[in-house]
Amino acid sequence: MENKKSKIREILFTDRGGTNTKEIFSKIQDKHIERIGFILLIIMMLTLFEEQILRAFFNISIMEQGIYINGAFTEIFAVFYIARSFMVGEKQSVKEFIKTHIWDVLLFIMLTIATISAFNSEDLQLALRGMVIRHDGLLAYFIYASVYVCAKAIKSNQLRRWLLRSMSILIGLLSVNTVFQYYNELIGRMGYIGENISRYGKYSSIYFNINHFEYVLILGLMASATLVVIEEKKVLKSVWLCMFGYELWCLIINNTFAGFVAVVFGTVFMAIFMTVNNRKSIVSVISVIVVLVIVSIVTDYKNDGIIRKNVFDVYGDVNSDENNMELEDEGGSGRIGLWKDSFELIKERPLLGYGPEGICNKYAEYGMISDRPHNEYIQHALFMGIPAGIIYITALLTLFITMLRKIKYLPKEIVGMGVVVFAYCVSAFFGNTL
Repeated sequence: MENKKSKIREILFTDRGGTNTKEIFSKIQDKHIERIGFILLIIMMLTLFEEQILRAFFNISIMEQGIYINGAFTEIFAVFYIARSFMVGEKQSVKEFIKTHIWDVLLFIMLTIATISAFNSEDLQLALRGMVIRHDGLLAYFIYASVYVCAKAIKSNQLRRWLLRSMSILIGLLSVNTVFQYYNELIGRMGYIGENISRYGKYSSIYFNINHFEYVLILGLMASATLVVIEEKKVLKSVWLCMFGYELWCLIINNTFAGFVAVVFGTVFMAIFMTVNNRKSIVSVISVIVVLVIVSIVTDYKNDGIIRKNVFDVYGDVNSDENNMELEDEGGSGRIGLWKDSFELIKERPLLGYGPEGICNKYAEYGMISDRPHNEYIQHALFMGIPAGIIYITALLTLFITMLRKIKYLPKEIVGMGVVVFAYCVSAFFGNTL
């Protein structure tokens, strides 16, 4: 027994694994590792396109199965990548490791708290697998973490650029449903395929709610915008500029104003920091801003002031009569009321929260017809407790602060990815995880 304990101590603290294992890991080149991580990310994204084809041609859905099966492969890769880094990576002290991997450490702590919170919830099955409309429980959280590791494994700027390209193209393909649904005559000519496309939520592609598709649209939009700046060839710049305009039109037609606001903020963020990163990109940045303005104005004009109506609604919410609490709570499509009730619920279980998807019944007690607060930051505090919510925000802040400090020296692909993440973080103030 003592010999076994000594062997374990030797593996963990001295040898960092058997010699044979280390030799095997050492022989696997980094370029092969990052290619596997890249391929797994592409496969995960293609799950959405596969779902689109299956629904259109066969009216069937396998999204849940696809995400879990492909997610299992990303989880295996994540375990392998972390084990390999631990055994053959650069040796660091605990202090150095935390300093250079602070957001990784914070996100790992958050995932640990999420696990404890799930097993502490009133409905373990719900906490593990999530709800029917979105399978977003603890099992999905582990898939999110493994996808993060897959992306982290990619060190090549060329592959990073292809990741942005793939994201833009995928969202462009998913947005085809919006075009068909907007022009009804096209649906009529497509027979049973048109009927299948019409059967799901209008302007929401393969999702059941427009705001769910909005979260994905934002990623594709900002990927297209950054590619306009990143690409060297003028032909490619033009292609991505057209893709940006097309996806922006789809977002406006989608009519989720929070997503449009996130894209505006994301574009401003891009204009500032991609120009700081490389002053020569100013012309490309201006072209993106021009397309943003033109497409917004034209689409608004052609669709009965769709943007202006949202602006006036937001203005009315902000300036609502403070004495009329019911009217104020209806602001932001009812989100203000949801946020207020959420803060009250957080006070009841501040440390570990209610577990993933654990507040449906609580909202019902408050008379709210919802299952989430429609604010990702509040959602994390509700599901996993205040500490987890603070840790998540701190992880994002440390990541962005480090990025901004090194902005002049970072590869433009990294800056481009930062733009995409920033726009998503803005939209998260009004959205859910998915």
